[in-house]
Amino acid sequence: DRGRVDLKQVLTYLGSQGILSVLLEGGSEVNAAFLEAGYVQKVIAFIAPKIIGGRYSPTPVAGHSPDKMAHAWQLHHLRIERFDDDVCFIGYIKP
Repeated sequence: DRGRVDLKQVLTYLGSQGILSVLLEGGSEVNAAFLEAGYVQKVIAFIAPKIIGGRYSPTPVAGHSPDKMAHAWQLHHLRIERFDDDVCFIGYIKP
């Protein structure tokens, strides 16, 4: 796509430099791109006890992500931790 980075090329370059792990802290489009390409192995997601949004609010994952539960990316080896009032889900994408 015009104006977008070739994820495979970036990850290949990082690997050639000895970088074997990347922390992705992106917006919904970046998150979707990495998930859709199959480049995500581990997910660490924080949920705060606050509700905000509306019909046009961005979601954590945009793009062509699954829109049905049957097609959702599933996490396994799930661990849940609490940080003050926030809840953190840590899990691995099922292959």
